[in-house]
Amino acid sequence: MKRFMLLLTSALLVVGVGATLSVSSAGAAPAQTKVSHAKASHGKKCHCRRGRRGRRGRRGPRGPAGPRGPAGPATSFLSTLGNFGSKSVTLGTFTLTQTSDGAGDCDELQIDSNGNNAHFYNGSSSPFTYTLDASNGYASTDVVSGDSSGNSPTGIADDGSSQLAANRLFCQDSSTANFPGGPAITGGFVFGE
Repeated sequence: MKRFMLLLTSALLVVGVGATLSVSSAGAAPAQTKVSHAKASHGKKCHCRRGRRGRRGRRGPRGPAGPRGPAGPATSFLSTLGNFGSKSVTLGTFTLTQTSDGAGDCDELQIDSNGNNAHFYNGSSSPFTYTLDASNGYASTDVVSGDSSGNSPTGIADDGSSQLAANRLFCQDSSTANFPGGPAITGGFVFGE
């Protein structure tokens, strides 16, 4: 009987060990499959869950400046006039000219429409009563004569393509107490297109 018990125990032990081995290997196989499956899908870098972006870097240097824009709408009429001198400004159709005589004193303020029919106002008459056309050579010399200040001649082309407006034009003679022996000075601002 002792022998039978020993044989039975051995048999049970062999069966138990075999069963245990088969159970452990059966349980281990799916775990290996899972592990290899996990490695296959996440072994490469995964982009599905990206974190927040970092801070932006510093700004780069400024680019080159763009081209200079057009001059403003006002044009200065400031000038020093010598003997038989003149200062002219042309805006659109019109040219406004201040001249001086042989002594260097203020002579005439002229407006010219450069071959275009136009009307102008000298600042002291009814608006646009003067005509610039072929009959007067498209020019007028009766805007202002001599030493003057506060002149505001205004002109408009008959076809509406151009306009001129002057603001507080002046011409100061050289023989005044303010400019003894100096040249005539003209100034003010002219607007137009």
